[in-house]
Amino acid sequence: MTIRSLRAGVLAILLVSGAAPVEPANPADADAGGFHVLGRHLYDRCGEPVVLRGVNKMIIWTDIDVLQAEGPALIAADPDHNLVFSIHMWWPRLWGYTAQTVIDELAESAAMDLPPIIGEFGNQWDRSIFGGIPYLTILEQTHLQGVGMFPWEWGPGNNPQTWLDMTVDGTYDTLFGWGLEVAVSDEFSIANTAVRPDSMVTGRCVPMRVRAPSGRRAP
Repeated sequence: MTIRSLRAGVLAILLVSGAAPVEPANPADADAGGFHVLGRHLYDRCGEPVVLRGVNKMIIWTDIDVLQAEGPALIAADPDHNLVFSIHMWWPRLWGYTAQTVIDELAESAAMDLPPIIGEFGNQWDRSIFGGIPYLTILEQTHLQGVGMFPWEWGPGNNPQTWLDMTVDGTYDTLFGWGLEVAVSDEFSIANTAVRPDSMVTGRCVPMRVRAPSGRRAP
């Protein structure tokens, strides 16, 4: 199964077990039998992908290299070859990440036919001069590579990182700052790029045709 067909399934409907991504405690647990038990209740409904977040509970979910190293074997072990890998892009300059890191890592994942999804990202990790995260590059590159993403978080109430709140009171009308950019005003915002899943439009579990990204220069 190709990354494009996997993404078609994601566009149809995406479910995660227990309202949170599945986290195998050990790569050895990711055998065919384990996946049959783990994801059969999902596959039997509409053939939805199972979302995996990391492959070891000791590994922080920001490490995309771990997913790239273990992902191909996990896909091969899954009898349906229908997995999506969640990565949290808390990638500030403080830890050596740059906009180019985002570009390179998403391109590498695409070249590996490895389907990631950005389970969390924000505008900055902390208030320090190097705490900024290249969130607009994440927004752009996930669109260009056909990768789903979830900005964190709608708000209000994120503590202690209150600057991550995208709204003042939880309503669309109070979107502000980076939240307004990500949700509405940026060229690659959710409002400007989102595709409604066929399952939501029709109520049927039939994958919709994947719309190819328009493409744009890398920053």
